[in-house]
Amino acid sequence: MESYLVDEAVLGQFADALIKEKYPNDPAETHADLKKTLMVKADHQILKTLIGNLTAEQGAELEKLLDENDTDPAVFDAFFEKHGINLQEIFKDAMLKFKDDFLKGDKNA
Repeated sequence: MESYLVDEAVLGQFADALIKEKYPNDPAETHADLKKTLMVKADHQILKTLIGNLTAEQGAELEKLLDENDTDPAVFDAFFEKHGINLQEIFKDAMLKFKDDFLKGDKNA
């Protein structure tokens, strides 16, 4: 089972919407493999965008939190709040870029 940064259901809905927009006349079932691929690639794009918005110091601090295997979401929420990082905005921007790349046929999307 794939592990995602973003909720799997949200990624699934996002991928479904992209497929429907790009291939409006195709039944959804014909793109099951594409859906899985889009979910993984979109999640990676979001993670890349998130990391790209961190300073070197913030990245090191986040890496330390991850290395400590702390799975308490409140710890990570506190980290992002402390640094004034708006996750929703970062996720939205990453998803919009991914959508644009995919619909335009970018091979990396």
